[in-house]
Amino acid sequence: MSCEQVVNILYNLKKPEQISEQDKFMNSYHEIENDIYTTMLNAEATSKIKGSVLLYEINSKYNIRSDIATKLSEKYPEKLVIVYEKTGKRMNGSVRSNTEKYNVNKILKKAIRGLYGSAGGHEAAGGFTLDYKKWDELRERILNIVNS
Repeated sequence: MSCEQVVNILYNLKKPEQISEQDKFMNSYHEIENDIYTTMLNAEATSKIKGSVLLYEINSKYNIRSDIATKLSEKYPEKLVIVYEKTGKRMNGSVRSNTEKYNVNKILKKAIRGLYGSAGGHEAAGGFTLDYKKWDELRERILNIVNS
Protein backbone atom coordinates (compact mmCIF):
# COMPACT_ATOMS: atom_id res chain seq x y z
CA MET A 1 0.00 0.00 0.00
CA SER A 2 1.51 3.34 -1.02
CA CYS A 3 1.74 6.47 1.14
CA GLU A 4 -0.67 8.14 -1.25
CA GLN A 5 -3.23 5.36 -0.71
CA VAL A 6 -2.86 5.62 3.06
CA VAL A 7 -3.35 9.38 2.99
CA ASN A 8 -6.41 8.96 0.77
CA ILE A 9 -7.98 6.46 3.20
CA LEU A 10 -7.26 8.66 6.21
CA TYR A 11 -8.52 11.79 4.46
CA ASN A 12 -11.83 10.17 3.61
CA LEU A 13 -12.61 8.88 7.10
CA LYS A 14 -15.51 10.54 8.86
CA LYS A 15 -14.39 9.27 12.29
CA PRO A 16 -11.03 7.82 13.43
CA GLU A 17 -12.79 4.61 14.53
CA GLN A 18 -13.54 3.84 10.88
CA ILE A 19 -9.91 2.95 10.22
CA SER A 20 -10.54 -0.60 11.44
CA GLU A 21 -13.17 -0.98 8.69
CA GLN A 22 -10.61 -0.35 5.95
CA ASP A 23 -9.66 -3.89 4.90
CA LYS A 24 -6.71 -3.00 2.65
CA PHE A 25 -5.24 -0.70 5.28
CA MET A 26 -5.73 -3.22 8.09
CA ASN A 27 -4.28 -6.08 6.01
CA SER A 28 -1.18 -3.99 5.31
CA TYR A 29 -0.91 -3.04 8.97
CA HIS A 30 -1.10 -6.69 10.09
CA GLU A 31 1.43 -7.77 7.47
CA ILE A 32 3.95 -5.18 8.69
CA GLU A 33 3.29 -6.01 12.35
CA ASN A 34 3.88 -9.70 11.56
CA ASP A 35 7.13 -8.82 9.80
CA ILE A 36 8.27 -6.82 12.83
CA TYR A 37 7.42 -9.77 15.09
CA THR A 38 9.28 -12.36 12.98
CA THR A 39 12.21 -9.99 12.45
CA MET A 40 12.51 -9.52 16.21
CA LEU A 41 12.58 -13.29 16.71
CA ASN A 42 15.32 -13.51 14.11
CA ALA A 43 17.21 -10.60 15.67
CA GLU A 44 17.14 -12.20 19.10
CA ALA A 45 18.50 -15.44 17.62
CA THR A 46 21.14 -14.06 15.23
CA SER A 47 22.37 -10.70 16.56
CA LYS A 48 26.06 -10.48 17.28
CA ILE A 49 27.26 -8.94 20.53
CA LYS A 50 30.74 -7.41 20.44
CA GLY A 51 31.49 -6.03 23.88
CA SER A 52 28.93 -3.30 24.53
CA VAL A 53 27.62 -3.28 20.95
CA LEU A 54 24.78 -5.38 19.53
CA LEU A 55 24.85 -5.74 15.73
CA TYR A 56 21.97 -7.04 13.64
CA GLU A 57 21.79 -7.25 9.86
CA ILE A 58 18.12 -6.93 8.98
CA ASN A 59 16.46 -8.49 5.97
CA SER A 60 12.95 -7.13 5.41
CA LYS A 61 10.98 -5.86 2.45
CA TYR A 62 9.72 -3.08 4.73
CA ASN A 63 11.67 -0.15 6.12
CA ILE A 64 11.51 -1.30 9.75
CA ARG A 65 15.17 -0.77 10.69
CA SER A 66 14.30 2.00 13.13
CA ASP A 67 11.50 0.02 14.79
CA ILE A 68 13.72 -3.01 15.28
CA ALA A 69 16.62 -0.91 16.62
CA THR A 70 14.30 0.70 19.17
CA LYS A 71 12.84 -2.64 20.27
CA LEU A 72 16.28 -4.22 20.61
CA SER A 73 17.56 -1.26 22.62
CA GLU A 74 14.64 -1.71 25.01
CA LYS A 75 15.46 -5.41 25.36
CA TYR A 76 19.22 -4.75 25.75
CA PRO A 77 19.33 -1.37 27.55
CA GLU A 78 23.05 -1.49 28.35
CA LYS A 79 24.08 -2.07 24.72
CA LEU A 80 24.60 0.28 21.80
CA VAL A 81 22.32 -1.29 19.16
CA ILE A 82 23.11 -1.11 15.45
CA VAL A 83 20.59 -2.46 12.95
CA TYR A 84 21.94 -2.27 9.40
CA GLU A 85 21.06 -3.38 5.89
CA LYS A 86 22.59 -3.21 2.45
CA THR A 87 20.37 -1.36 -0.01
CA GLY A 88 21.87 -1.31 -3.47
CA LYS A 89 25.40 -0.03 -3.06
CA ARG A 90 24.65 1.65 0.28
CA MET A 91 24.79 0.42 3.84
CA ASN A 92 22.11 2.07 5.95
CA GLY A 93 21.79 1.77 9.68
CA SER A 94 19.77 2.78 12.69
CA VAL A 95 21.56 3.13 16.01
CA ARG A 96 19.98 3.27 19.47
CA SER A 97 21.07 3.55 23.08
CA ASN A 98 18.99 3.46 26.24
CA THR A 99 21.88 4.36 28.49
CA GLU A 100 23.52 7.71 29.14
CA LYS A 101 26.91 6.02 28.66
CA TYR A 102 26.67 6.51 24.90
CA ASN A 103 25.88 9.61 22.88
CA VAL A 104 24.82 8.11 19.57
CA ASN A 105 25.19 11.34 17.61
CA LYS A 106 28.77 11.94 18.82
CA ILE A 107 29.77 8.32 18.22
CA LEU A 108 28.40 8.34 14.68
CA LYS A 109 29.89 11.73 13.77
CA LYS A 110 33.32 10.65 14.99
CA ALA A 111 33.21 7.21 13.36
CA ILE A 112 32.02 8.37 9.92
CA ARG A 113 34.68 11.08 9.55
CA GLY A 114 36.58 10.62 6.28
CA LEU A 115 34.40 7.75 5.03
CA TYR A 116 32.32 9.89 2.65
CA GLY A 117 29.03 8.95 4.23
CA SER A 118 26.59 10.75 6.42
CA ALA A 119 25.55 10.09 10.00
CA GLY A 120 23.88 11.86 12.84
CA GLY A 121 20.98 12.00 15.21
CA HIS A 122 20.75 12.88 18.85
CA GLU A 123 21.98 11.41 22.15
CA ALA A 124 19.78 8.31 22.16
CA ALA A 125 19.21 7.60 18.45
CA GLY A 126 20.72 8.15 15.06
CA GLY A 127 21.41 6.70 11.68
CA PHE A 128 23.99 6.44 8.95
CA THR A 129 24.39 5.78 5.27
CA LEU A 130 27.58 5.12 3.34
CA ASP A 131 29.02 3.04 0.52
CA TYR A 132 28.67 -0.60 1.54
CA LYS A 133 32.40 -1.13 0.86
CA LYS A 134 33.14 1.20 3.79
CA TRP A 135 30.82 -0.61 6.25
CA ASP A 136 33.52 -2.82 7.78
CA GLU A 137 35.63 0.22 8.55
CA LEU A 138 32.71 2.15 10.06
CA ARG A 139 31.72 -0.86 12.17
CA GLU A 140 35.26 -1.28 13.49
CA ARG A 141 35.51 2.42 14.32
CA ILE A 142 32.24 2.28 16.27
CA LEU A 143 33.36 -0.85 18.11
CA ASN A 144 36.66 0.82 19.04
CA ILE A 145 34.96 3.99 20.27
CA VAL A 146 32.37 2.15 22.38
CA ASN A 147 34.51 -0.69 23.69
CA SER A 148 37.65 1.26 24.59
